[in-house]
Amino acid sequence: MAEVKRQIQFRVNERMLPAIRQGVRYQDGVEDVEILIPSDVRFADLDLFYKEGVGLVFDWTPIQKICDASGIDIAFFKPPKLDNVIDLLVNWYGQALRNGEPRDPVADLIWAEAFANTD
Repeated sequence: MAEVKRQIQFRVNERMLPAIRQGVRYQDGVEDVEILIPSDVRFADLDLFYKEGVGLVFDWTPIQKICDASGIDIAFFKPPKLDNVIDLLVNWYGQALRNGEPRDPVADLIWAEAFANTD
């Protein structure tokens, strides 16, 4: 039986396109990228936490699996490109909640900050 993968829509702009190798669709002048979340990867696998003097810390293994499934170079998300990984985390967390995954207190803070900065 084929592995079932979940998808999230990830809005990108022109600065992001060179790192993305497949899955680009054009909609309303903004590129939508479908990122595949392998069925064995959960948001909680990131083990998010804040470390004083460092900031946000998490396990990169789930993001590597997502990149492999989606045909994206993980360098696209690695520092210094932190906006890219935060965009991924925010989009993924929203989808995870819609799929019934449990809330994450650190992700809730990231989510709140991301949406507070949309004005």
